[in-house]
Amino acid sequence: MLLPFARRALSAVDDAAAEFSARSALLRGQLRVGSGGGIENTAVPALLGRFRAKYPGIDVHLTEATSAPLVAMVLDGELHAAVIARTDSSPPATISWAPMFTDRLVAVFDGGQFRIDGDPAPLTELAAHPIISYPASSALRARVDAVAQQESAPLRVNYVANDVRMQIALARQRVGVALCARTDPALDDVAPLTVREITPQISFEKVLIWRNDITPSAPLRAFLSLWRDHRTHSPADPQSGLRTG
Repeated sequence: MLLPFARRALSAVDDAAAEFSARSALLRGQLRVGSGGGIENTAVPALLGRFRAKYPGIDVHLTEATSAPLVAMVLDGELHAAVIARTDSSPPATISWAPMFTDRLVAVFDGGQFRIDGDPAPLTELAAHPIISYPASSALRARVDAVAQQESAPLRVNYVANDVRMQIALARQRVGVALCARTDPALDDVAPLTVREITPQISFEKVLIWRNDITPSAPLRAFLSLWRDHRTHSPADPQSGLRTG
C-alpha cells in the first residue's frame, strides 16, 4: 500500500536535485519516459539518443507498457512523460498531450486459410474469423472495439499480443486474422501473408503526455524543448513524428 507513495517521494527528491543542477547550468537528474510498442519506426528513439548526447548528466529510463498503465504511471509520478495511443475519450484534466504521429491498422492473414474477398477488407467480413489483436489495456484495442461496435460487427479476439512480431507469428500459423499497425517494421517482410487495408479505416494517433498540475522537472523541460525543436524543423506532414530519412 505504501509503495506508490514511496516511489512518488523518491521521484520528488530526484526532481528537486535536477532543479538545483539546472540552476547551476549543469543539468543532472532522471528522465523517466514510457512508451507502448510500435515506436521503432518513429523519431522517438532518435530523440532519446539526441537527448542523451546533449545531456549526458541525465539518467534516462524507458519503460514499455500498454496505454492504460502508462497513463496511470504518469499520473502517479512514476513517469515524467509517455507516448501512448490516443483514445476517443478525453484524457484526465491534469494531463497535457501533443500529437506525435498517426497510423492505421491493417489486416494480415494467410490467404489460403481465410477467404476475404473485399479489398479493402470490410470489418464486417473480418468479424467472421478469429482475430489476433492488442490486449484490452491497449488504447488500440479500445479503438478497434469502438469501430467494430459502430459497424455492428463484434469481433472474436481469440489471440492477444501487444508485440506486432507475435501477431505476425500467430498469423503465419493460420490461427486467425491479425489487426496490426501499418507502419510497424514487422510488416516490412511478411510474405507469403496477405496485407490488406480495412474499411472503415481504423486510424489512431500516438501522443506524448505529461502532467500539467505540477511544475515540469528540469529534465522534462529539456526533453520537451528538444521535441518541439524537432517538430519545428521536421517536414510539415501529418506523420511528422515518423522517421523521415
